[in-house]
Amino acid sequence: MARAALQHLTQCCVECIDISVSDDLMLRYGDRIPVLLHPDGRALDWPFSAQALACFMTD
Repeated sequence: MARAALQHLTQCCVECIDISVSDDLMLRYGDRIPVLLHPDGRALDWPFSAQALACFMTD
């Protein structure tokens, strides 16, 4: 569902990372995935709406 929400975004780069290969990433994000990280350090945890995603990408 999160991928579907991201498909309409054409001017961003999305990198998918398998957190299961890192204990640190599992501890940090395991119960929040998928998580979008912004270059400025902000995070948007699932579930997020299309409106929340749009605000996250434009702020």
